[in-house]
Amino acid sequence: MNSLLKENYNIDTISVEQIQGGWSALAYVITSTDGHKYLLKVYEKSRASTSTLTANIEKYMPIVEWLNNNTILKDKIIKPFRTLQSNFKCEDDKNIYLLSTYIEGENLIGKELSNNQVKDLAKIVAELHSHGEDIPLDLSSLKEDFSVAFTNQIREHLESISKLKPALQELLELYKKYIGSSIHDIEELSTKLPCSNYSNYALILINNFINSNIINTTTIIIVKLIAIIAVCLSLFLLSIVLYENLIQLNKVFIFTYYKGLFLK
Repeated sequence: MNSLLKENYNIDTISVEQIQGGWSALAYVITSTDGHKYLLKVYEKSRASTSTLTANIEKYMPIVEWLNNNTILKDKIIKPFRTLQSNFKCEDDKNIYLLSTYIEGENLIGKELSNNQVKDLAKIVAELHSHGEDIPLDLSSLKEDFSVAFTNQIREHLESISKLKPALQELLELYKKYIGSSIHDIEELSTKLPCSNYSNYALILINNFINSNIINTTTIIIVKLIAIIAVCLSLFLLSIVLYENLIQLNKVFIFTYYKGLFLK
């Protein structure tokens, strides 16, 4: 790992300490000979999730870099470092590596936020949501839409109820009409929203703003914003409409994912 950091970042290290990582990657604190500390995230290629999680790093990281350099989020979110080849990641046969600033502080898992901490977080979220189309980068490949292709799978499950055991058939039949109606509502929304006044409104949303990704330092709340930015063609409140409908569908159709256990 020392040679990798030297070859790709020209960093001479005096220590490499593994710390608790997230579910997606290993994490190491790197201390350089000049006293600087860095966070090295290591995505193992042997994990099935790695290819998906790292596919767009070179597209996401310029956004994080821009936010650091051009907004009030400087020093409030992590700063990614480029390699000597000007890339945001490097790799070998086993892993993909991502280097960023290391944030000293305590994790907020299981802890209640103070009023001041809530205000700090609100300001960070407000700032994130205030940027989108103003970012001078090509965001076209990162924009999400309102497609709901998963409803086809749910509809197929509805049509296969007759293959289940009678007891399960009876249970699901009670909800079949409601589920069909919910599918119709979701598909109707997915058709109407792109044609609405919000279709050209782009904003930055983050998909894992959770306590394990929030660090409390002595003076400020810092968000570990890395590889979690998505540029969406929606308002957050409109997304909730879809989400609430999905929750209701999941409550019923969780059974069908295990339908092999209930076949006649």
